[in-house]
Amino acid sequence: MSDLISKISIEGVATIVGDKPFSDARFSEDGLTIVTKCETGYERWNAKTGERLNPPEAHDPDVSTFATKSWKEIGCDALDESTTKAVGSHFNGLADLVTISPNGRYVAFGSISGYLGVFDVELDMPLILHGHTTSMNNHMHQNSINAILFDSSSTYLVSVAEEDCNPLLWDLTAASKEKTWNQRPGRLFDHPLELKDVMPSLFGTIAFSPIAPKLVTTHCSNQTTRVWEIIRTP
Repeated sequence: MSDLISKISIEGVATIVGDKPFSDARFSEDGLTIVTKCETGYERWNAKTGERLNPPEAHDPDVSTFATKSWKEIGCDALDESTTKAVGSHFNGLADLVTISPNGRYVAFGSISGYLGVFDVELDMPLILHGHTTSMNNHMHQNSINAILFDSSSTYLVSVAEEDCNPLLWDLTAASKEKTWNQRPGRLFDHPLELKDVMPSLFGTIAFSPIAPKLVTTHCSNQTTRVWEIIRTP
């Protein structure tokens, strides 16, 4: 178990070991099983025990999810009118990736220049996320952001940067510091959980459960998929 910020931890729930390296993994629609993808096809596993189950059929809806990314990525021009009005030009010129949380409250932005931020539409303020670094200058966010994804409850965000290859897990409900950005009051989040500290090897892919605070990850250097649970403690 590893500490996140106060009252949050993450721990491994199940380890899935296959015959070939996995290229991707997703939870099933009911969250009870894991469907994995490798060069020989798809397999299904028990999400609690890691036990191999009967493989899915080609027309299985859980297989069709692999045709898209594990996160909802859109362009700035795809934001609806009300969201565009709320966000305004706050992230203008900084966003190469845009993802909206399932509840519509948050709009997350990432850029190839390393900027990572979230706009809280409900509170009408930016949330600045500091955590990704680069080996070249050790400065925050000089690192291309290439994935940002929310969990189903819109509580957690995972971001992945190209150079450090370190997925970070953010709790958007955690305590934060005051931060001014573009002459606008906001909040600074700078204590994410570095998932490389708990993962067994180099990260490959990552996806959230559709019904619970859980993650499934694949890893580049072995034939392992791991299931993780995000836990809130008193």
